[in-house]
Amino acid sequence: MTREEAQAVIMNEQKCVDRANRCDRNCAECDLVMEDSVINNAYSMAIKALNGWSQWIPVEDRLPEKPGKYLVTVQNGNVYAGTFDMVSHKFQCAATAWMELPEPYRRDES
Repeated sequence: MTREEAQAVIMNEQKCVDRANRCDRNCAECDLVMEDSVINNAYSMAIKALNGWSQWIPVEDRLPEKPGKYLVTVQNGNVYAGTFDMVSHKFQCAATAWMELPEPYRRDES
C-alpha cells in the first residue's frame, strides 16, 4: 500500500465516521468500499509513521545521549546537520534545538 492509498483510506474512514458517528464500510456514501485488512494496513502505516515522528528538543531541556549527527536549529533559525560530541557535550555549532535524523529514503517494494 502506498502512502497516498493509506491517506485515502484514513480520510474516507474519517468522513464516514463524521457523517454517521459509525462506519459499516459499505455504505452508499463512502468513496471506497474497503476490507478490514485494507483499513488495518492503512492504520498500521499511520501508527508506524507517528512512532518515527520526532520533534525539536531545546538544548536547554536535553542533549543527545550518544555522539553522532543530528538535525540542529541555530540562533538565526537555519537548520543544519550537526555533530554532537560526547567528550565536550556540545554540538559543533551553536545549536538551540536538535532532533534525530529521519530514516533514509527506501523504495517501497510492495
